[in-house]
Amino acid sequence: MVQKKNEILDFLQNNSGIKSGLLRYFTIIDEFDFAHIYQKLVKVTSNFFFFSKPEENFQFIAFGHLDFNAKNKYDTYLNNKSLITSNIDQLKPLPYQDIKVPLFIGHKKFADDKMESLWDEFATQEWFIPKVVFINQGKLYIMVVNLLPGDNDITFLDMFDTSEENIPDSNNSVIESRNDNYEEWILNVTKSLDKIKSGNIEKVVLARRIQNEVHNFSLQFSLNELQKKYSECFVFAYKKSKSIFFGATPEKLFSINGSQLNTEAIAGSYSRGKDFEEDLLYEKNLLSNKKELNEHRNVVDFIRENLHEFVATEPIEDQPEIKKLKNIQHIRTNITANVKDGINILDIVNKLHPTPAVCGLPKKEAFELIESTEKFDRGLYSGILGWFNEHQVGEFIVGLRSALFTNNNLYAFAGCGIVEGSDPALEYKETEMKLKPILSLLKNENIR
Repeated sequence: MVQKKNEILDFLQNNSGIKSGLLRYFTIIDEFDFAHIYQKLVKVTSNFFFFSKPEENFQFIAFGHLDFNAKNKYDTYLNNKSLITSNIDQLKPLPYQDIKVPLFIGHKKFADDKMESLWDEFATQEWFIPKVVFINQGKLYIMVVNLLPGDNDITFLDMFDTSEENIPDSNNSVIESRNDNYEEWILNVTKSLDKIKSGNIEKVVLARRIQNEVHNFSLQFSLNELQKKYSECFVFAYKKSKSIFFGATPEKLFSINGSQLNTEAIAGSYSRGKDFEEDLLYEKNLLSNKKELNEHRNVVDFIRENLHEFVATEPIEDQPEIKKLKNIQHIRTNITANVKDGINILDIVNKLHPTPAVCGLPKKEAFELIESTEKFDRGLYSGILGWFNEHQVGEFIVGLRSALFTNNNLYAFAGCGIVEGSDPALEYKETEMKLKPILSLLKNENIR
């Protein structure tokens, strides 16, 4: 790292005449262990962001925060990329266009917090430029350092000059568990079904929250386990001050690469079978279940309708298929479209979120019912996390199969869609399946 720091200082010196914009230094580095990096960052930094898609052999971790309004800077850089000075051309033949390089990182909550202070460390919506990003894509490892002109302080890299003690994987142990109320869930679903029967609401997504007091929480263990068991999901961790939001979500809001946008509808769920034959039977049942198919179609139609103002051509949707996870399977439809020139990526985020998969239909009425029914703030659960850059490349995920760890307490979340014909007890069992990825990280996962 000492050599890399000297290279960065030379880069800054060579560009000392630049007074505005952004300086970005790219360098190829040796292979490293991401687990040690985020374990170190948990201890020494107030914020970092980890994003991984194990199935695609892509991951990055970013930390630090440049001090300006990222939203306005994004608009500026999109229209005038010459304001970004970098050494990327010197790294040729590095195929930069084929590498996912985040510039802006951030989140959007499901809604403003109204009932508790649990999520105070996270803003309602924030997109920022980090100081450092470590990227691993395939066999390539890259470090990107972002600096403002005149800022030559790179002492934040000193933490990587010392090796981190190898911390063995060990389960997070539960000290005490506090139940959510089963009877309250049944009552809330029943009341929601009454609203649906009245004709004002077609679907509402209700959520549960499980609280556990956890001793010796290990983010390294948690993320390693999630990446091993749920390699087809997006695994993430977002630390702000003393809070860490993390999980393994199967749901992508959308990804974009220049003019091509890809999204997916995921709605309709069933458990996995005990063996191949039973699993195949469950799959066939799911694909022929009218209730589940209608719920899924609603999400597809919502996405198509809300993409309309951004796309240059009619979105193309594939045939519904089954997305299989370790303990649950969902109906999934892939959707692609070409977007118009000059669109604002964050406008698409705000238009699509929340989808009926996490809120309901109609959106306004379902949202109001959620706020009057749930006795906690969702925060980043069912919110958006993601990244994008000045080349209109980015990826945004929905914060499902997730938990918040703060003040030695772990809050795990799960929800399901309530429509006409829903059975409150069966919907409760569905949320139990969706809680499994997080609760399986605890030493005694049967504690509720």
